[in-house]
Amino acid sequence: MALNNQYLLEARTIKKSFSGVEVLHGVDFLLRKGEIHGLAGANGAGKSTLMKILNGVYHPDNGQLYLDGIPITIKTPLDAADAGIAMVFQEFSLIPTMTVSENIFLAREPSYKIPFINKKEIHSRTLNILQELKMDIDPDEVLENLSVGTQQIVEIAKALSKDCRVLILDEPTASLSQSEIVVFFRILKALKKQGISIIIITHHLQEIMDICDEITVLRDGIVTLHDKIESIRLEDIIRSLAGCDIDQEVFKHSSNSEKYRLEKSPCLEIKNLNFNSVLSNINFSLYKGEVLGLAGLLGSGRTEILKTIYGLLRPSSGDILLNGKSIILRHPADAQAKGINFVPENRHKDGIIRGQSLLNNIMLSVWKKYTRFSFLQFKEAVKDVEKLIKRLKIKTRSSSQLIEELSGGNQQKAVIAKAIAGDIEILLMDEPTVGVDIASKQEILGAVRQFAKNGKAVLIVSSEMEELIQVCDRVLVIKAGTIIKEFERHNDIEITEDILMSASQGQV
Repeated sequence: MALNNQYLLEARTIKKSFSGVEVLHGVDFLLRKGEIHGLAGANGAGKSTLMKILNGVYHPDNGQLYLDGIPITIKTPLDAADAGIAMVFQEFSLIPTMTVSENIFLAREPSYKIPFINKKEIHSRTLNILQELKMDIDPDEVLENLSVGTQQIVEIAKALSKDCRVLILDEPTASLSQSEIVVFFRILKALKKQGISIIIITHHLQEIMDICDEITVLRDGIVTLHDKIESIRLEDIIRSLAGCDIDQEVFKHSSNSEKYRLEKSPCLEIKNLNFNSVLSNINFSLYKGEVLGLAGLLGSGRTEILKTIYGLLRPSSGDILLNGKSIILRHPADAQAKGINFVPENRHKDGIIRGQSLLNNIMLSVWKKYTRFSFLQFKEAVKDVEKLIKRLKIKTRSSSQLIEELSGGNQQKAVIAKAIAGDIEILLMDEPTVGVDIASKQEILGAVRQFAKNGKAVLIVSSEMEELIQVCDRVLVIKAGTIIKEFERHNDIEITEDILMSASQGQV
């Protein structure tokens, strides 16, 4: 008997436990036909578990799934595919050395006679799907030759080739440039018009507000918000995610940085900096007590600016001045010795050491500070690490817990703790909140503001314009390796996402 034809897919009172710990506590998730539904929540809130139940990776302990109002049982991903449910994970399930068409019809190739594959047919069917998506992609192109954004489209085309009715996307824009996101959203809107229902798991709340029709928020395995986007504000989502109102006091921009600019010399000056063909005549100053943002599209040269200041790249020409004196940085150790440290974009590759404790990760570059006459002052080090853990609100059982056992947001806080553990005056940050949940993001940005309020200086790169607006005193816009615009918070012109995005595109 049909339960309710108002929804295409329903998950009712879903419960799921792992090793005796309940992860989902009777969750309801309701998806209408032809809607884009945002699913938000902190790391560990149960988002992926719920979606993997819909996709047949996990089986619920209790509860029932319904499709078109009729009870269904999904025990495997094959069952989900038969029901028209497909999931595109953050890590693609594509083979780089195969062509686009071969990837789309992998293990489902039409054939003349076994074992002969009908390559003409898979080419034709792939071309039809790509034309429906209005994407000019060669079916015979080898996948590894395509951009990440185009590979994402191929993954979606693969799902559509299986007569998908429900498309689940896990952090789909995490690796996309802004121009790729625009194309990606256009495709989602086209799929919606075709009656396909789409679920987007994302930490990017503004994307939910921009593209979604409804939202469900999970916190600790419980639904804390389910509503139409048109009926709520961004603040409502943040409150549901965090369980309380985010304290905005720390984000109030006083005249602290302005005062330093008026009364004192800059702590860092970049003059006519060039790096190969990537950076051209970069000039700016950074003052104590301020957070200076670098905005721009991927490949604009933002990261290269940070890396030249940190000694990871040697500039072709130009000068770096610290407190008015020219310095030469041949290695990151030179930068650290002068009070400059760096938070890299990829914490897994460059930020943490797996298999080591939280304590060892934070203290990695400053053990020498706790050595007296060749003896390690271990208790003193632990005491200081505990202060950093408390200051950055790192959620951990103890400082001896392995770093990989922490959530992504807490690992990122550990990377930041490591960067400020020494005698640091200038902090360079490359995409410091990428891949972390909203609560951790707000705590990280709050820590950045507090660091500046303590008289330090921060230079931050972020692809999220609303993040730069929230945390920065000034924002420099980079395009093709050149600073093309500067925005100051105290000017009459209001800094908005539209203004920063337009400037990043060269519309100044």
